[in-house]
Amino acid sequence: MPKGDILKTKLLLAVGATLSLSAFAQTNPQTNGFSQTALTPQTTVVVPISPTPVFRVTVISRSVQAVNYQHRSGASKLDFAGTDLMPSANGQAKVESKKGYIEIEVEFGNLQKPTTFGIF
Repeated sequence: MPKGDILKTKLLLAVGATLSLSAFAQTNPQTNGFSQTALTPQTTVVVPISPTPVFRVTVISRSVQAVNYQHRSGASKLDFAGTDLMPSANGQAKVESKKGYIEIEVEFGNLQKPTTFGIF
């Protein structure tokens, strides 16, 4: 075996041993819930929260057809309507395809304050 190959092999072996030892040193010293110094079980005290928080989630879903706004002449106009959460909300959008980008102008009206639904 040439001298260069022997040197590469030794270097590879040294790097592998170093990485193996560093990985071994990073293992958790505690196993199975027992301390290594004294073989006594470790306990964790869980204190319940009083009062227990309650979360309520209302799921509302809508589906729309996808629209492709590729470069073409003229603008597309969209109307927005309210939902069950904000029935009086409305809006309009104008989507216009330019060369290299899409320009969107949007106006919304009759929106309620976000805190109407609670503080998040």
